[in-house]
Amino acid sequence: MRPPAPPLLIACLVMSLNSYTQQVPPCLPQFLGPESFLCNSSLLREFPSGFPSETKSIFVQSAQISNLAADALQGLPELQELFLFNNQMKTLPSGLFRNLPALHFLDLSGNLLEDLPADLFAPVTSLAYLSLSANHLTHVPPGLFQSLKNLVRLDLSANEITSLEAPLVNVSSEFTLDLSGNPWACDCRLQALFNWAQEGNVDWLSKENVVCAFPKSLKGKTMDLSPTCSNSLASMGELQLPE
Repeated sequence: MRPPAPPLLIACLVMSLNSYTQQVPPCLPQFLGPESFLCNSSLLREFPSGFPSETKSIFVQSAQISNLAADALQGLPELQELFLFNNQMKTLPSGLFRNLPALHFLDLSGNLLEDLPADLFAPVTSLAYLSLSANHLTHVPPGLFQSLKNLVRLDLSANEITSLEAPLVNVSSEFTLDLSGNPWACDCRLQALFNWAQEGNVDWLSKENVVCAFPKSLKGKTMDLSPTCSNSLASMGELQLPE
């Protein structure tokens, strides 16, 4: 029969456990392993702190987080996946994603994002997947995605964007883009974007849902994007999506 554990040892273990759970409430280790954390309490109003430096995945979803401090993700050099969907964030601070060399998957969908700093994604050159779907974006700053050399999928669907400047991304390989569910102005301002898309062999997702909101004569019609913007097209304001 083993002797009972010394009271001091038990006390130390309890204190250690309490300290850990207090640091990362109410996050639970995911089935993926102890390096992944799920924080999906609907009562959560502040981004948790105290994640171990070896953390690889963080899921903070369906909570009530409305803002993040610029240093909220510091001390996580091995972070690979960050899921922040279905929160209440209206903007994000410049410098939020610095010192995250391994981050390749970022989901910011389902928030209230209205605008983003032009240099927000500059530090995360390893990013491969980025979702900004279902926000309130009306404008995408020129060059916002230019540093994302490894990006293979960008989701801007279900926002309030009417026009975009090209090139969106420096495409060097297969790239998938979703622009559906936005109130597009179907005129020649978008021509550069579609020329870029055609030249880069961009794969369009849900292109049947890329619908015109302006001008009035084309409202509700699917874009038929052509590779050039002739005078006749310019007067009509029509474009065609590349096949």
